[in-house]
Amino acid sequence: MNRMIFAALLLVFSSIAVSSEDELSRAAMLAQHGLIQDAKLAYINLMFRVDDDTVRAKCLYELGMISFREDDIGMAINTWRTLIEEFPDSEEGKAVKERIDVLSSKLEEVLVEYSEDETASLYLDNADFFSNRIRDDSWGIDTSWLSNEDMALHWYDKVIAEFPKTNAAHRAYVRKFKTLVGSSGRSGGGFKAAAFGGGDYGDYGNKKAARNYMALMVFCFEDYMLDFPDGVFANRMRFQIGQSHWILNDNEKATLWLKKIVDSGQGDDDLYVYVAKQRMTNLDKR
Repeated sequence: MNRMIFAALLLVFSSIAVSSEDELSRAAMLAQHGLIQDAKLAYINLMFRVDDDTVRAKCLYELGMISFREDDIGMAINTWRTLIEEFPDSEEGKAVKERIDVLSSKLEEVLVEYSEDETASLYLDNADFFSNRIRDDSWGIDTSWLSNEDMALHWYDKVIAEFPKTNAAHRAYVRKFKTLVGSSGRSGGGFKAAAFGGGDYGDYGNKKAARNYMALMVFCFEDYMLDFPDGVFANRMRFQIGQSHWILNDNEKATLWLKKIVDSGQGDDDLYVYVAKQRMTNLDKR
C-alpha cells in the first residue's frame, strides 16, 4: 500500500514539474511572438501557482527581462530586486546582482532629466539655450594610462557570458574580434598596431603581434562558431586570421585559413572566396 501511495505521489510531482516546464516554454513563446501581455500574465500566474523556487525565480527574471526590453527600466529594476531579495542564491538572482547597479544608474539619469513642473521646465529650457553652446553632454572619462583594449574586451565578454546566443552576444563577438585585429596608426591598437607600430615591420613587431593577439583572435573565432555555427561573419573572421598570418610571413598557416574560406564559401560570387583565391596566388608578394 505504501509503495502505491509513494508511486502516486511521485507521478503527481513529476506531472507538476513537466507542467511548470511546459508553461515556462509557453510563456517564452508568447513573448517571442510579440504577445507580451499574455506572456506577462503567464509568468505571473505560474509564479503564484507553484511552490518550486527555481520556477518562481525564473518567472521573476523573465518578467524583468520583458520590462527591460520594453524600456521600462524602473519596473525591470523593481522586479529584479524582488528576485534578489526572495531568491538570492538562484542562478537568476546571481545573474542580475551585478547588472542591477548599472540599470539603477541609468534610471537615475532618466529621472534627473525629467521634470513635472512646467515652470521649472521652462527655466531649464531657457538655461539650455545658452548652455548647449558651451557644454559637452557626454560625461568625460580620461583613460590616460589605462588599457582601452582590456576594458573593451571585459565588457564584450560580459555580454557574451550574460546574454549567450542573443543578438547582443553576436554583436559583442564581432566587435571583440575587430578590437583584437585593431588598427595601425598613432591611436591604433590590437594586432595591427603591434605588427606595424612605429613603422616596425620587422621581427620584433611580428613576434609581439603573434604572441599577444593571434591566439586570442582564433579563440574568439572558435567561440563565435560554437555559439553561432551559421554566423554570417565567419568567413570575414577567417580572412582576417589568414591575412594576419600572411602579415607575419607565415604562408603555411595563411594558406590553411584561406582554404577554409574557399571550402565554406559560395563560389567566386562570394567576395571573400574570390579575394582568398587571389591572395593564395600572391602569398610570396609583399
